[in-house]
Amino acid sequence: MTDLKIENLTFAYDERSEAPIFERLNLTAAPGEFLSILGPSGCGKSTLLNILSGALTSYDGRIAVGGETTRGISSHFACMPQDDLLIPRRNILDNACLYGTLHGKKKEYRAMAMKNMELFGLSGYERAYPSQLSGGMRQRAAFLRTALCPADIMLLDEPFGALDVITRGDMQDWLLSVRGELNRTTILVTHDIDEAIRLSDRILAMKGRPAIFAGEFIPGPKGRQREERLARAPLWEKIYACLQSETR
Repeated sequence: MTDLKIENLTFAYDERSEAPIFERLNLTAAPGEFLSILGPSGCGKSTLLNILSGALTSYDGRIAVGGETTRGISSHFACMPQDDLLIPRRNILDNACLYGTLHGKKKEYRAMAMKNMELFGLSGYERAYPSQLSGGMRQRAAFLRTALCPADIMLLDEPFGALDVITRGDMQDWLLSVRGELNRTTILVTHDIDEAIRLSDRILAMKGRPAIFAGEFIPGPKGRQREERLARAPLWEKIYACLQSETR
């Protein structure tokens, strides 16, 4: 497991614009931490993940993983977007092994994928195609594909956002159950306060332009989703108030 440090990050899509997306933004994530970045749509959450994943490289500042400075696409990060992006004409096993196929290690990755099918709730569906699976199963297949990448840090960009509320809750329960097996530093981007509280070791509330982290919150111990709903209500109110207040 590896730590992440972002120092003085400054970024604008248009350098002539009056306000950049980020201006001297700082962030740290400890090894093995599950960190959620929570904020309204358009505040810069996904932009931050795009910078970390290497999709955006025209920024000032420093990004370091395990003390090593990185910029652009690197093996340090594996990203899972909101859409599962499974290849329709490939079965679930082949979709999960995409990284290995692209890097000439298909046999090795097929073995790893088969070993993890039960953990990801996909045992018996290795030869099924994406169109034959439910939304939750497709997301687990996409999650397996991401987890098989030999990256230090997983970036999750609202991975359950397209699911119905019941399936989303089931997926959150499932992710909590496999976190120990994944053994990765994880950054989740979401606009769902309940989801952030449910899954995270720590929550950063992002808002404003340039974006800032307006608050930091530490959720309590995790239990079953329905049992803890009332217990987390006070924290929900604190986070909501932080996001609603004027940026100073």
